[in-house]
Parts: sequence; structure tokens; C-alpha cells
Amino acid sequence: MASFRTHARIRRSADDVWAVVSAGERISEWFPGMVSSAVDGDVRTITLRTGMPLIEQIVNVDHHLRRFQYSVTGPMPMRYHLGTADVIDDTLDPAEPACLLVYSTQIEPDPLGFVFDGAIADAVANLARLLDDHAIEIHPAAPAEPAAQD
Repeated sequence: MASFRTHARIRRSADDVWAVVSAGERISEWFPGMVSSAVDGDVRTITLRTGMPLIEQIVNVDHHLRRFQYSVTGPMPMRYHLGTADVIDDTLDPAEPACLLVYSTQIEPDPLGFVFDGAIADAVANLARLLDDHAIEIHPAAPAEPAAQD
């Protein structure tokens, strides 16, 4: 199984970044190659620039840990996929809020990891740039809910 991780330090509060990351329908605002995204229950449907749909199951949205997890369910031929985005407070000075966005993925078959790794690294860098430049509007995060239990 291929496993990889990328991260970025973002000069915004963890709550600000979480407000964007936890809103599953907003991924097309910051993930290159995605032209639209919608969430219906725990299913996220993304339309790629090529017109191909990408169907994902939202596995966990933990507002306490600021963790968003999802699994690609179709139409790509995968045996296993789990994507995790963690937003971690990294503020040292209250006048200069900051956080880390850590995005990790496990995927099978392994060769798909090369495709996903590059795309996710670009997306994390893009979100960091957009938030650092205040190019994305922040909407309040959903109220804290108990963590999803498996």
C-alpha cells in the first residue's frame, strides 16, 4: 500500500483553515483540476476538469480534532483509499495566528499514489497560498460535534 503525506504552514488561525477544509463542498475552490463539488449526506461528488466524476465517501469530520477523512469509491479502480486532512494549531504569538495543514493518503494499488501525491501536494500549496493571501472567504465552521466513532 502506498502511503504519503504533505503539509503546509498557513498564516491563518486553525479555526479559519478548518472552516474551509471541513466544508467538503468547498474542495473545488482550492484543489487544482476540480471544477465543482457537492456533498449529499456523506457522499461527495467532484467533477474534474476532464468532465470525469470522482465519488467519495466522507468517513469522518471531527470538529474537535479538526480532522476530515474520506475515501474515493469510484469510478477509479482502487482496492483501498483513505485521505486525511488534519488542521493543527501552530500559533506561537496570538498576533500572528498560524496552523499546519497535514494531508496524508493511503492508497492501493501503489502506482495511483504517484498521481495522487503530486495532485495533493499542489492542492495543499494552493490552499496555503490562497489563505495566506486572503483570497478565500472564510465561513464559520460548523459547531463542534462529538467525534465520529468506528
